[in-house]
Amino acid sequence: MVNIPIGGGGGGEEDDKEVPHVVSSGRHVDSLLAEPLLAGAEIPFHEEQEGEEEYTSSSGIDELKSPHDGHSTAVQAVSNLVLTSVGAGMLSLPKAYATIGLVPGVMISLFAGVCTFVCCKTIVVNCAVHSKDSYGGVVGHLFGGIGYTALQGSIILHVFGVMVVYMVILGDILVGDGSSGIIPYVMGYTDVSRTLVVGILIVTIIMPMLIPRRLDRVGTFSRASVYLILYVTATLTVLCLVALVQGVSGIPSVALWPPGGSPLSVMESCLTSFSVTALAFTCHFNLVAVHNSLRDSRVGVMKGVVKQSTFLVTVLYTVVALAGYVLFGERVQGDVLKDLTIRFTGMLVGETAAMWIISVSLVSYALALQVNYVLKVWAVRNAVVEVVWGRNEYELTLPAYYGLTVILVAASYVVSIFIPSIFTLAALIGSTACAIFSYFFPGLMMMYSCKKSIREVLMGVFAILLSFTMAIFGTMHAIRGMRNPDSDPDGGSNVLGLLF
Repeated sequence: MVNIPIGGGGGGEEDDKEVPHVVSSGRHVDSLLAEPLLAGAEIPFHEEQEGEEEYTSSSGIDELKSPHDGHSTAVQAVSNLVLTSVGAGMLSLPKAYATIGLVPGVMISLFAGVCTFVCCKTIVVNCAVHSKDSYGGVVGHLFGGIGYTALQGSIILHVFGVMVVYMVILGDILVGDGSSGIIPYVMGYTDVSRTLVVGILIVTIIMPMLIPRRLDRVGTFSRASVYLILYVTATLTVLCLVALVQGVSGIPSVALWPPGGSPLSVMESCLTSFSVTALAFTCHFNLVAVHNSLRDSRVGVMKGVVKQSTFLVTVLYTVVALAGYVLFGERVQGDVLKDLTIRFTGMLVGETAAMWIISVSLVSYALALQVNYVLKVWAVRNAVVEVVWGRNEYELTLPAYYGLTVILVAASYVVSIFIPSIFTLAALIGSTACAIFSYFFPGLMMMYSCKKSIREVLMGVFAILLSFTMAIFGTMHAIRGMRNPDSDPDGGSNVLGLLF
């Protein structure tokens, strides 16, 4: 049993009461700390307490467990994290490589993967050490109400914005402008409402996946969706190889290093590409929920889940970026699927085969986005529950849980109908919001929480600097896209015209 002071730090019996913690074997005793966040008194900055030093060794930390024992296997957890990361941002990476060159592009992808792993591991470890069952919980415990509000606000704004964007993308893929979507082009139905089609998707596919209150059930869908994403990646790679063999690839215009410009402009391009790449790796907002869902929720197991998922995403992104850049060269667009048209693919494999290849790729991508959307709902719902009710979503009654789920889905659907051109706004908000929860708070945790070494403090400072870099250059990137939309610099989430 470990004495952990809780409360507002103002003295009294509650400050000194014993809270069951985790024994060295990693098993829980009775129940863990369950006080709601921000319930009255201001939450103080964390100060290192007597007894916590036993968990500063790697082996001791690895045996700690999440406050919740779930039902997910490690494979399901990896699938959930991979699908949380992989979304529309993947399609912008070939353009990032074209901007800065092949070698810097690969290096930035690897660097972003390593940074993501380190920051995710920091979040997992701090939640376990401080017996918190959410990212918001540990930030509130360590950095008070201001930190808690900033974190939850950034998660809600960014993830809800992505939910809206996914609604628009699904409409673009399936319906388009009435002639370019899957339904009008392949099935021949030109007079079809995208509002109706997306609504049907929500009722028949998305909402059923939101019925389970356990992430392991979603993990089954995530695992299938990973295979769909791998199919899209394999398709792009095979077409790239075919183009190379036929001598029609963009290889003559592929640059190994940044193409020309002053050192300052090259540096700006590299930093902007890092911002775009780091944004594509984002999974931090679902990290603790995935940890809580594990059947074996030891920190060491979760570290392995984070390592495997980050490795898979890094490989996936690097392959997509390389294949897209080599296939289309310097003319590649911000959304590589815009270049992967039936007309272009037909030159490589014939028009009939091209129609099937592209159609199946788009349907696979759309299905994967829907599972990704479900995981986004999970993150926003948990953040809203913590802010409004001061507890974890597991503690909600069934009416409150499903009522909130319906409200969030309906709100994203309605916003996507009335504000379909939300991409730039989402990019502006997302650049800053992602920087806050992906790098800023993990950096603060490295600096102020464990306090083990100068190395950890320096890593924390570096992560905070990265957060400012991501926010500044990501925002500049979005503003540039707003001023010059024809250049499509922001990743071009709109997929109109894919089939032609």
